[in-house]
Amino acid sequence: MGGLLVLQSHGPDAPAWVRRCVASVRAWAGRVGADHRLEGDTLFDRLPPALAARDARGPVRADLARLLWIRDELASGRWERVAWLDADVFVFAPDRLDLSTAGTHAFGRETWVEVRPDGREPRVRRHVHNAVCVFGPGDPVLPFLIHVAGGLLARAAPGRTSPQIIGPKMLTHLHGVADFPLIESVGMASPPVLRDLATGGGPAWDTLRQAHEAPLAALNLCASLVGRTVDGVTVTDGLLTAAMDGLMDRMERGAPATTGLETHQP
Repeated sequence: MGGLLVLQSHGPDAPAWVRRCVASVRAWAGRVGADHRLEGDTLFDRLPPALAARDARGPVRADLARLLWIRDELASGRWERVAWLDADVFVFAPDRLDLSTAGTHAFGRETWVEVRPDGREPRVRRHVHNAVCVFGPGDPVLPFLIHVAGGLLARAAPGRTSPQIIGPKMLTHLHGVADFPLIESVGMASPPVLRDLATGGGPAWDTLRQAHEAPLAALNLCASLVGRTVDGVTVTDGLLTAAMDGLMDRMERGAPATTGLETHQP
């Protein structure tokens, strides 16, 4: 049995910054001796025909398809762990990214930072997401999630289904009772965080770093927000590229790109 398999997928017209994200994950996988596989729209071939034909949001179908792909790879008996990372996850500190788990599953910690119009400290909302997730053989959560996700997709109302229903919405609710193990080293870059990274730093980025219990090694850059304005920040391909450049510049200069916790260690 091999070690870790890392799975990713994106469409044929992915912008350059997404391809840069995938390259960062592929490089990290090579660094730790993991296998890396990237697919395009063939990801959806794993959906049952009745669900593949549903007029539901693409992200909902993708959330189920990734679970089915993970299940199939684990069933081959070749892997000790199979991980999924969204194509918009950027690994900026590969030496700190660790997807090992004590059990047979883990999900991402979503710490969403919002700015306040009155200038007070940024507000933090905590959720659980599947932009990064890891499963091992015999895991009991994976088949349950596939069962529930399949039912949700079958009942999804065309044009009125939240794109997050199978991902953060479902996982956050389940986490309240199941207490999933969470991966703290992969953060979520809200638009204010992206703006801070693109302009040399700021309170939203500092809040994100300090809210995680482990040093950040990668960020989900939230490709779904491109073209939208959130918290006064218009998310564009240019902003995302500038945020990635800002991150790498901070790493090269040795500026804090993780939590503030390590500054208190002896």
